[in-house]
Amino acid sequence: MVDKYFFRIIYIIEVVIAVIITAGMMVGIFQMSKQLLDLYLSTNGQSYDAIKTFLSLGLMIVIGIELVLVLLASSTTHLMELILYAAAQKMLIYSDTMLDVLVAAVAIAIIFATKKYLLTRDDNKNEHIEHG
Repeated sequence: MVDKYFFRIIYIIEVVIAVIITAGMMVGIFQMSKQLLDLYLSTNGQSYDAIKTFLSLGLMIVIGIELVLVLLASSTTHLMELILYAAAQKMLIYSDTMLDVLVAAVAIAIIFATKKYLLTRDDNKNEHIEHG
């Protein structure tokens, strides 16, 4: 009885957080459209920074969407995709050295290998927790 009530409260909190994150993603999509205009209007000297900002915002929106899916679906596949997008963002946007790129590439390869060889279709079906 207490366990069911506790899990129901946790699920409601997760849904509220997911709604707030989704609202933030909607604002981010609006910001991304403004960044697209900045990218179009940028000169050759400014285009690298404009592209970097545009990609960073786009990947952050994708990561936010995956986070919402992880909160609501509680599946290993969504969690692996969230980690994959975070590693891709690190590699594309925040890498300063080739070592950073190499570490991110290895992380992405490990994620793909894990998804291919260790996850089964039954993993996602068995992990979903019934709420309420």
